Order: sequence, then C-alpha cells, then structure tokens
Amino acid sequence: MAILSTPFRLFFTAAAAATSLLPSAFALQTLDLSQDFPVGNTDNPDAAAIEAMIDPSIYRLLVIDDGTIVMEYQADSVRDDDEAFHIHSATKPWSRLLIGMIIESPKYNLSMDDKLGDIFLEESAWELVTDETEREIKENITIYEMMTMTDGLMENWEAHPYFGENLAEWLEYYVINGTEKDSLVDIGNIFGVDIDTSDYRETSFIYLILENILSYVVREVTGMTPLDFASKEVFPFLGIDPEKPGFLWRPDWNGTQLFGSGMYLTARQMAKLPQLYLQKGYAAPDQSLVSDDFINASLSPISYSNFGQSSVGMLWWLLGDKDNDPDFPAMVVDPSLPGKIWCGSGMGGQQACLNHETGRVVVVQRNETIPSSQFSLTGAKESDILVIAAMSTDRSFTMSVVDASKSKENGGSDAEEEKEESEPMVGADDPMKEESGAAILGSMAAAVAVGGAALVAAIL
Repeated sequence: MAILSTPFRLFFTAAAAATSLLPSAFALQTLDLSQDFPVGNTDNPDAAAIEAMIDPSIYRLLVIDDGTIVMEYQADSVRDDDEAFHIHSATKPWSRLLIGMIIESPKYNLSMDDKLGDIFLEESAWELVTDETEREIKENITIYEMMTMTDGLMENWEAHPYFGENLAEWLEYYVINGTEKDSLVDIGNIFGVDIDTSDYRETSFIYLILENILSYVVREVTGMTPLDFASKEVFPFLGIDPEKPGFLWRPDWNGTQLFGSGMYLTARQMAKLPQLYLQKGYAAPDQSLVSDDFINASLSPISYSNFGQSSVGMLWWLLGDKDNDPDFPAMVVDPSLPGKIWCGSGMGGQQACLNHETGRVVVVQRNETIPSSQFSLTGAKESDILVIAAMSTDRSFTMSVVDASKSKENGGSDAEEEKEESEPMVGADDPMKEESGAAILGSMAAAVAVGGAALVAAIL
C-alpha cells in the first residue's frame, strides 16, 4: 500500500476519531460481491408497507439487510431485470473509489497532495489556459482539493443554452459536444467558468456537476481509461460485467469516461458499492479493494469555510443527519432514524445508500424526467422518503405476510411462537412493527425539509 500524503493521513486520523471507525450494530457478514446477492424473504409486511408508498416515478427500489435482499420492487415500465438506468452524479462515488485504489496501490505513484502541474507535464495539457494567473492556480490544485470540491473551479450553468429548460438535454449536449473545445485540464472551465481566487478558496465548497479532470488523472497515472481500470481492478470483484448489454459508462469526445456522471447500472449493481463500504472495503473475505481508512475518510463530514460543518463526505452525502448544521436541515426528524445514512446521489433521485447501524443498503432508481414534488438535499423528495422508511429501525423485514397475519389474528398471544416459526434474515433481530404505508407517507412527507440554496446543485 502506498504511503499516504500528510493531508490524507491527518484526514484519515480525524475521520477515524470522529466516526469511531464507523461502528456497526451488527456483526455484518462479508459477502463475496462477485456473486449475486442472496434473496431472502421478500414477502414481508415491512416490504409491503414501503411498496405502498411508491409513486409512478420510481423505477426500482431495492433493500438489502445484512447482505440479503429483503425487498425488491421493479415497475412494470422497466423492460427487463437487466435494463440499466443513468445514475447521474451517483457515478461520483464509483470514480472516487478508483482514485483511492490508485493512491493505495504500490503499482502507481499518486497521493492526495499531488498537484495537477506535477501530473500533467505536457504543454499540450495547458495550451488553452492562456492567462498566467489562471494557469498558476490550476497547476497548484491538489487531488485532495478536487476530491473535496475545494479547488476553486466553478461552472457557469446559466451560460449554457439548455440550462433552465431541460436538464437531460443539457447533460446530453455536454457529453456529446461540450468537452470537444476544451483542453485536458481546461475541462474544469467549461461554459466560460470563472475561478475563485479568494483567500478562503482552498476550504470553500463549490459543487461541480460535470468536471472531468480526475478521469484524466486516472488515465495519466495508470495508462488506462477509468473504464479500463475499473474493468481490471474493480468490476470483476463486484460481479459487474461491462460487456453485458445495458451497462454503460459514457465517455467524452476523447474516449475518457466522465468522472462525475454517465454511468448506467441496474439497482443490484448500484448496491455493490455501498455493500463494499459496509464490508470495510472487502469484496470477499479474502479480497480487499480499499482500506478501512479509505472508507472512514470517504464517510466523514467535511467542514467548509463557506458554510461550516456539512452533510458532505468525499463525494458522498448525508441523508437525515439530525445533528447537522442549520444550513443543512435534517431531512426527517424521526427518532427511529438509525444515525448517519450515507448516499451516493444523482439527479432526479438516484440513490445508493448505506447505514452502519442497521447494516442495511437501500437503492432507488427514479425517472428523472418526472419533476420531484420537492427538491431536497439529495435530489427528489420521493426517493428520500423511501430511503428513510427502509432504513428505519422500526423495520426488520423478517416475518412473512402470512406469519404476521396469523400473529394479528391470535391477538398477539402467539407472537413469539410465530416469530420463531418464521425464518428471520441474518443479522435482523429487531421486532417487526406494523405501520400503514399511507400513514408513513403522510408523516414523512410533512417532515421533509428543503436543503439550503447552497446545495441545490447537489441534485445533479
């Protein structure tokens, strides 16, 4: 494993202290993620209650409890089980994984405090950066600053002809045409972007939707595109076949996959990444992809100079953090919410979330062309409500519908006997508590709060 740079070591130390190494309430089993998830009892009242909350905008909803599928919903409009959907900015945590693996690998020479000017030595990489001050700033941007979005680069969305009309068309235009006129490092200056030159630039959060510089870092350091690297070092261990119909990671005009968007996956494929994080970087009992330090650093809220303590880790987002800063209000004030829910989030409500306290993974795939009834910290209220409901400690996903019905008919006198006769999933030992989907939907919808204006960009 490569020696970590000083800022990264300090960040890891702070992250471990702040999260207590992300303790879990469960002795989570370590699955072989190259295999399909085992399917448990999906015919349970908790799954039925949550399914009753699903609106027509949802393509898929997947709940995995201690490595076992306990709920799986797929809309009739989905063609087949292998149909993959664009996960938009939920691509970012996947790209973040590649950077972490490269830093930790002894085969490559990369650290968090490496500067772009030290990585891109060819003059051709800088030929369109004609302003001397701009070039000096960009050459001194570090990998750490890019991973925490404190690099000072800004996107001028309003300058683009599609902005404010159709976000899907806007992204399509960017992917096909937008980068062709930019040099390798100048991609961060898309659409007439400005640079933050203020004194607090290095600790100020500025969200970039589509910057692609880190993809070129992967290519420069490893000699492989992000897709080639992932196909060799990541996907085989997570059971993802990039040659299979449906999978796609869209490249720019130069054949380099986008760092922050462009990946098309199924819900089960999306779930492999948060499950890897729950397993502390182990893709199998004897196969570690990244260190526990990497996981802790990724899932630790960062403090920024422009709004203090945040709901942002390294390209992961907190959902429903009750102890959060007032600028980032809790999505739901719910006593059953199990601590920190971390999500890889994409435009329109694409969610891949994990929670260490419950040992649970929840994935939502949503039709981004259907406007959300309320924008929220992570993109769409409809998705947030489902994630929070599925993560609640009031749910165990253990009893079958038949067993629950029998228990109710017996007036609860034989509840313990019925519970023993049912076959609970591994690690799920909380009692099942019945609650109607309609009641949950009403109470949660009323409690959902809109994220601060500074994070409206996070919906993308």
